[in-house]
Amino acid sequence: MEAAMSNGATAMDMDLEGESVAMDICCTSDEGDQEEKKGQEDRGVDASLRETDILHLTRVCEKRLLQKGQGLSSPVPGASCKISLQIAGGTCECDAQSLGYPSGESSVQIGEGDTRLSSIIDIALLRMKRGEISELKIYRELGCEEYTLLHITLLDFSSATSYWRMTPTEKYATAVRHKERGTFLFREGHIEPAFARFSVATRLLLSAQPRYFSEDEDGEKSCQQLLCQCYLNLAACQMKTGCHNHVVTNCSHALELEPSNVKARYRRASALISLGDYSLAKEDLEKGLLQEPCNRVLNDLLQTVSAKLSQSNAYLAKGLSKMFA
Repeated sequence: MEAAMSNGATAMDMDLEGESVAMDICCTSDEGDQEEKKGQEDRGVDASLRETDILHLTRVCEKRLLQKGQGLSSPVPGASCKISLQIAGGTCECDAQSLGYPSGESSVQIGEGDTRLSSIIDIALLRMKRGEISELKIYRELGCEEYTLLHITLLDFSSATSYWRMTPTEKYATAVRHKERGTFLFREGHIEPAFARFSVATRLLLSAQPRYFSEDEDGEKSCQQLLCQCYLNLAACQMKTGCHNHVVTNCSHALELEPSNVKARYRRASALISLGDYSLAKEDLEKGLLQEPCNRVLNDLLQTVSAKLSQSNAYLAKGLSKMFA
């Protein structure tokens, strides 16, 4: 997707100090796909291990079951897993750095993958059983035919405390860790893994709020501040990928928590400009300037918006005059 900000972004854009990927899984049938079966035979996959289901982990990844696992339980986020990972082919170059996890046998913790590929591997592990072998076909990007082919075996895993079983204090501490790691990744230019970290932190804080707020007034304030920062960080990632509607939504959530937050005003205004809503963008910038009258970035953007709004109004007036002439 087209980036929303240039490499010369302002400090206000990039500063995250003080501040899934959640993806659904659905099943589709692959029965009768003779061509794919032949491809499996060419790769040496035994016919007895083939399954007919393909799990679409994301719009850019397919997970194919090669060997069923044992039992009913699967790992949960935070679980330590012993896995065997092999690069099985594909048309994209894949090295250790982009993979994120070592090839061969290794121990990994779900949720700690900080590359695009390792984040997808984490999602796959959440749907695997002990002893399962699966094939991941990960496309370079949406609509692209280039892909990386991985074989992954879940050898074993240890139990971990599910997020819903955590106490509010544990959720808050875990959210802080994910938020801080996400901030580091964002500054390094790793937008997708950063977004995943901020998403986890946000979900933890949202689930912690009711009980946490009732137990501790200071805890309520800290949780609310961190949640606002996470919303802003999600918006910063979405600005990078041009998801302007989502930027508006997350900045609006942040402003519900902190109506005087200038950064939220600025980011929402920037997204509104990209969406062509100059009136609301101007309103956000003017409210931001009430908090920080000398903010040069806000003033410059307000001048740009005012010029665009005047141009738009003039064009509309000209059209109306012709209509009623």
